[in-house]
Amino acid sequence: MIKGQCVQSALQQVVDLGCKTWDWDKQVCLECSTRWTFNSHGVCVPVSDNCNQFDASGACVSCYKGYGLVNGQCVESTIVYPADLGCQSWDWDKQVCLGCSSSWAFNSKGVCVPVSDLCKQWDASGACSACFKGYDLIKGQCVLSAEVRPSDLGCKTWDWDKQVCLECSARWTFNSKGVCVPVSDNCNQYDASGACTACYKGYDLTKGQCVLSAIIQP
Repeated sequence: MIKGQCVQSALQQVVDLGCKTWDWDKQVCLECSTRWTFNSHGVCVPVSDNCNQFDASGACVSCYKGYGLVNGQCVESTIVYPADLGCQSWDWDKQVCLGCSSSWAFNSKGVCVPVSDLCKQWDASGACSACFKGYDLIKGQCVLSAEVRPSDLGCKTWDWDKQVCLECSARWTFNSKGVCVPVSDNCNQYDASGACTACYKGYDLTKGQCVLSAIIQP
């Protein structure tokens, strides 16, 4: 007792974390918690989460679906491992897929295959039925449209409706005509027009351009 309160004694702390019923007098565990079992030293140890049923020693005697019993342990079974990577709902008993994941669809063999990223909509077989802007639908596939192909190779964000570039890619910048042009590789920093404002070592800044320094030229 400490100041009118009863606190757990440091000399008699429970040393078996998995114990359910503890004998304070003998300082031994009488019963382990659920899914814990005594080992050879009389200490409670956890049973594997993969075990469906287990014996008094904690060895698995049956496993959950998807696991095989090997020497008292439940290991992932290659025999019943889902063979369909795109499957969302797998029937472990029949070894078939019941439903494909999002943006996947059954092919003619009943296997889930990914739908093209260019499809906006698709049918049950995974064939495209509608495309995103900039793509044409041809025989169930979405292909880049020649009529609305981006004319600005350095563009990062393209407005398909107005056919203009909204944002240039990294180290590209708009020129006076609103077309993305590359910034010189020699520029360390540059302004909105693409003119260099600072150069990498070995280059001098001259009228917005970085030229090889005369001091270190061969």
